[in-house]
Amino acid sequence: MRGIRTGNAFFEGYMALIRGLASGKVRRAALIPALFALFLLLPAVIAGAESLDLRQDTGAYCRAVAGINRTLEAGGRKRGAASDEAAMVLFRTGRAPLDTQNAAFDLQQVVYGPSGFSVLLTREPEAALSWLRAQDGVTAAEMDKKVSAQSTLTEGETVSFESWGAEAMGFQDYLPFVRQWGRGSVSVAVIDSGVYRHSLLSGRIRATGYDYIDNDQDPTNDLNGHGTRVAGIIADCSRDVPVLIYPIRVLDSNANGKVSNVISAVLEAVDAGVRVINLSLSTFSLSELLEQAIQTAVSSDITVVTAAGNYACDAEELTPARMTDAGVIVVGSADADGSRSSFSCYGRSVDVYAYGRGISACSRSGGYSQDTGTSMAAPHVSALAAMQKLVHPYLTPGGIEARIKRASSGSLPVPSATAMTPVSMGFMLEHVTLYPGETLELPGCALPLTCAEEIRYTVEDAQALRCADGVLTALAPGETRVTACAAGFEDVIFTVMVADGAPGLLTLPEHLEQLGQEALSGTGAHMAVIPEGCVRLDSGALAGPRPDLAVIPASVTQIAPNALDGTVILCETGTYAHEYALENGLPYITKTP
Repeated sequence: MRGIRTGNAFFEGYMALIRGLASGKVRRAALIPALFALFLLLPAVIAGAESLDLRQDTGAYCRAVAGINRTLEAGGRKRGAASDEAAMVLFRTGRAPLDTQNAAFDLQQVVYGPSGFSVLLTREPEAALSWLRAQDGVTAAEMDKKVSAQSTLTEGETVSFESWGAEAMGFQDYLPFVRQWGRGSVSVAVIDSGVYRHSLLSGRIRATGYDYIDNDQDPTNDLNGHGTRVAGIIADCSRDVPVLIYPIRVLDSNANGKVSNVISAVLEAVDAGVRVINLSLSTFSLSELLEQAIQTAVSSDITVVTAAGNYACDAEELTPARMTDAGVIVVGSADADGSRSSFSCYGRSVDVYAYGRGISACSRSGGYSQDTGTSMAAPHVSALAAMQKLVHPYLTPGGIEARIKRASSGSLPVPSATAMTPVSMGFMLEHVTLYPGETLELPGCALPLTCAEEIRYTVEDAQALRCADGVLTALAPGETRVTACAAGFEDVIFTVMVADGAPGLLTLPEHLEQLGQEALSGTGAHMAVIPEGCVRLDSGALAGPRPDLAVIPASVTQIAPNALDGTVILCETGTYAHEYALENGLPYITKTP
């Protein structure tokens, strides 16, 4: 590499910063981070080195990329589209640093970043692309590209705020369930034009991310308003539950930005530990590296929600809307009548639709506006994904996507938030009695079927009972608990008693203290021996077909109504069971203690 060219790039950036500060175009608040980004290049200048290795420092890499983009933008405004203007080439490599000694093109700077994502600064981008694609270990290389927000229309300021999109999707009925079952908090990264500190977002913005446009740490400087509107929809859908906004600014006042900065923002979001990313932006150019960054986020347990696009074409033509990876939810726009919005992209990669026409949203002026676009549809689904993670923290991004798609209905699949609430485990068990060798098949999923959840079973005493493939098998006499768990429920626990003896004679475990409702239902035994030490028989404990004879010990002091109807009681004279039989007119046989 020509070290002097790297030095010139540093010097030009430094002088551009000083001139901008003097003219007032650069805010003083941005001076320190901008100088930091430029000085990241200084060690390479001093040492005559070819590269900057920031693979272990995500923040430093992202700031360095933002600084280069800022310098390139300043140079472009000054000189216009000159043919010799420097350009950024993006690539990914598993081998760093690359051997650039014999690079036969103008190579100014290479910056290596986390997960192999890297950038190269050159005045000969086509030659650089060819060279990179020929290098061992380089898995992808492409020119930096433009990305844009996906709003088609922003109407004037409105006085009132009508949350019709959230209401139509049933969020108001879903929120009580989230409040009851949700645990902790979930952050949604809004990678957009920034997020203004609107009153509706009070207490909802967590420690903020980076501003890749101004190259500073204040992404609340939303000069377009698009990101503020997106964040407002997420906050509106998740009212009074701990879904927080993590704003990252990558779009300028015209809602345009660079793929390189979006990749940095995704890597930052991964580093920050968010659980959902909202990308209401796209590019018509295929960006393999942006897709790989999104895949990195998904592999880090982050659900990525992206707008399908507003070009009334197949979403296959757009990045990232073309992605079909599990955990990447592509959202089209629906009108109030449930039909696809005329502007919305469509196709096999579009997973669901949400309401996107005339949606009330926060304005960067502090008021409200109505907006239209797939940009407005996507945050409805981001809010739903975040609340799924609150209630079901173990769900993977692919699992969250599957549940949201299952909760969608109609010719145009629009998710219903209330369909995310299972109503039953599919069974009501308290006590089960089995004999050694007997089996019991258990339900495989919770209800309703539109939101079917796999039920997982565990057994405490594996010597008494085995559970495999949803079937209980009694092994040896004893009593144990079986736990059933599905998304949306606390653990449901029921007791299984493995009785001793043949089916005609039912001998229960000696340490049994209580016989629950319908505990011996359907056993078919002719005689049931309640063990000494049991103190309580619940209603219907011997429900039909009932044993012909039940041996009740003196330890039983509580018998619920109808617990022994139709059964002959064998008990000791003067015991509680004897008095119970007398008071209720039940047949009994007494024996002397």
